[in-house]
Amino acid sequence: MKPYILNFGNYDEFRKELKDIAANNPGVSFLYKLFSKKDGTKIPVSRIAGTDNEGILYIGQTTSLVDRLALLHRSFQKAPLKEKLWQHGADEIYWQCESVRTQYPIKQMVIEITLCDDSKNMEYDEISKYCRQFGEVPPFNGAIVKR
Repeated sequence: MKPYILNFGNYDEFRKELKDIAANNPGVSFLYKLFSKKDGTKIPVSRIAGTDNEGILYIGQTTSLVDRLALLHRSFQKAPLKEKLWQHGADEIYWQCESVRTQYPIKQMVIEITLCDDSKNMEYDEISKYCRQFGEVPPFNGAIVKR
């Protein structure tokens, strides 16, 4: 099945699209990848062992599509309060580095959602494949590894 592609755009519209996807696909889990696009083209990401021309910023998985990706969307809207932990995990590097926010602005964020039977194993496989190719995990997954 072809993946769903959603622009971050307006939060309410984004959440409605997620609800529609979840309602039309009960009982499945989801793998999602975060990208940034400019003029319809994915922005490449420089990595230690080459350039990721697909521009993958984050790979994640969930069985609760609406809750998890609505949280991801909100986590990129404003920095967490000092006494709060990072909301999603992908937002940690984003809010700690102004040059990352400049290179990958929220308004250009895009999510690719793939339906799957076993999202945990698929996420592990996708991150492992990425790491073998580029020598490190996707940039916004880096905070998770450091914990």
